[in-house]
Amino acid sequence: MKIRPVILINSLIIFSLFFHAGRIFCSQADDLNTLGLADYKSGNVSNAIDNFSKAIKLDPELSPAYNNRGDAYYKSGDLTNAFADYSRAIELDPKMAQAYNNRGVIYYKYGYLTNAITDYSKAIELKPDFTGAYFNRGLAGYKAGKLTNAVADYSKAIGLDPKLALAYCNRGLAYYSLGQKENALKDFKKGESLSPEGSALKAFAHSLILQIESTRMMQPRGGVKSR
Repeated sequence: MKIRPVILINSLIIFSLFFHAGRIFCSQADDLNTLGLADYKSGNVSNAIDNFSKAIKLDPELSPAYNNRGDAYYKSGDLTNAFADYSRAIELDPKMAQAYNNRGVIYYKYGYLTNAITDYSKAIELKPDFTGAYFNRGLAGYKAGKLTNAVADYSKAIGLDPKLALAYCNRGLAYYSLGQKENALKDFKKGESLSPEGSALKAFAHSLILQIESTRMMQPRGGVKSR
């Protein structure tokens, strides 16, 4: 009878030690993930990957670390490992909208437009105000020839971020492809006005404006006269 309380107490102590150690490891993993983010933001991608990997080793279920390491791999040009990390982040946290969006970018890069659109759509479902996912889905829709869908997605992105110059320019391209040149011209002008001075985007938008306006000037005025 005296043995049982001792065993029970020892079991509680052991459990308490493991629980305490687990919290320490999780805290260390979070700290390493934070260090990795700081490295990533400062441009030290190699160190960022190293710290994210250490965080994952301490806590293999730390989904943000997988997503963040995926970003670092992507920035380093390693799309294969980036894709694997985004997929693992999604497995661990099926509600991580950012991971779906990021994996969608990889699918887009590889030319798997349907998969990209599916991932972007899931990101939007999870986070309805996700400007980047609408923009990216618009890009994939445009490339897939779904021009009306692209216009709708760019319009949604613009509604969420009215100063997103690139969305105006891309929507303008979709309008132009649909034959809606006046709408395209409006978007190119808006994109140009929002683009930073001296930027490539501003120059691109300006060239498109000149192209449409020169075409308009070449069109004959009035109808063909009947004899």
